[in-house]
Amino acid sequence: MAAAPALLPGPGGGMTRGVTVHLVVRTADMYGCPLRAGGDAVAATLKSRVDVGAAVVDNGDGSYNVSFTPAQAVGRCSLNL
Repeated sequence: MAAAPALLPGPGGGMTRGVTVHLVVRTADMYGCPLRAGGDAVAATLKSRVDVGAAVVDNGDGSYNVSFTPAQAVGRCSLNL
């Protein structure tokens, strides 16, 4: 799978404490071609002052639903998949 940077959604382009963020991650091979099947082991953690675990659901089509709820203001962060 290949990864590319993305902006996380939220009010004002950020995230709000206690509000669940929902993302769809679409996977691609090393040449950038979209994967058409699921089954990959995908885990996610929001890395910040306090790490937040994320729920990942395989859609079976090469995409994964990822959701997490920041329990406190996270400031600058990254989502590691």
